Amino acid sequence: MSESKRDIHISKLLSKILRHQAAHEGLKIDSKGFVRIEELLGNNKFKSFRTNKEDIIRVCDNNNKKRFEISEDGQFIRAVQGHSLKTIDSNEIYEQITLRDLHIVPNFNKITSEKEYFIIHGTSIKNYNTIIETGYLKKMNRTHVHFTFENNIQEDKVISGFRNSSKILIYINLIGLLNDPNFKDKVFLSKNKVILVSEDIPTKFIHHHLNKN
Repeated sequence: MSESKRDIHISKLLSKILRHQAAHEGLKIDSKGFVRIEELLGNNKFKSFRTNKEDIIRVCDNNNKKRFEISEDGQFIRAVQGHSLKTIDSNEIYEQITLRDLHIVPNFNKITSEKEYFIIHGTSIKNYNTIIETGYLKKMNRTHVHFTFENNIQEDKVISGFRNSSKILIYINLIGLLNDPNFKDKVFLSKNKVILVSEDIPTKFIHHHLNKN
C-alpha cells in the first residue's frame, strides 16, 4: 500500500474513533475530546496499519479539512468537530457564539447588514424533503448540526463541516437564530471554523435554500 493510501486509511480511522468509537474501543477520552496518542497506537486497528506517532502527526498536519488537533505537549489528539459521543462538553472544546461576540465568526467584518449573517447546511435532496416533512433540521446521530459560512461556498474549496456532494444548500440567518431564547447559548465555533448548533432547528428558521450545481 502506498503511503498516500495508507494515510487516507489512518485519517478515516482517526475520524471514526475520535468522533464516535473511542469508548467502544476501550480508549480513555476526556470531555475535551482528547485521547492519548500512545493509547491509540496500541489499538489493534491502528496496529494493522503499523501506525506510529510520526504517521499520526503527518496525517493531522496534512488533513485538508483540519479535522484533528494535537495537544501542545504532543501527547494527545482530538477531532475538532463532528462528534456523536455524548461525553464531549461543547463549552470545553468549542468557542460559544453569542450576539455579543459575533466578531468571532468567519468574515463577520464583510457583513453588509446588521440583521443578517447566513450559515449554510448542505444536504441531499432526499434529506431536504425529510427536513421539510418533519419540520426540523436535526442533529441526527451527531451532537450538533453542522454549518459552513457563505464565503466558503463562493470560494469553491474543500470545506469543513460540509459535504461537497451536497445538492441542496439550506441558509439560516445566524443573527435571527441567536435572537431566539432557545438558541442563545446553543451555537458554537470549532477550531476549523465549522459553525455548530447543539439543538434540532425548526424549519421556520430556514431563510431560503438553493440547488447546488
